[in-house]
Amino acid sequence: MNADNIERTIHPEDCLNTAQAARELQIATGTLQNWRSRGEGPDFIKHRRNIYYLKSEIKRYIRENFGSFSSTAEYKELMK
Repeated sequence: MNADNIERTIHPEDCLNTAQAARELQIATGTLQNWRSRGEGPDFIKHRRNIYYLKSEIKRYIRENFGSFSSTAEYKELMK
């Protein structure tokens, strides 16, 4: 996400802090912080010294990065 691409006002109810975003992703807060420092994971917004994640970005990231499989065999076949 590029700051130039933000075309609307962001409201506080649209945002999650790092702990809330990690909970939504079902990962440790430290994992999310590590991803952020390596340029991985969902896009975030920095306002002053605070980091926020848009709820819509968390949903997009989950949709694009967490697979849904009906069996281990299906997963293994897709991972070949």
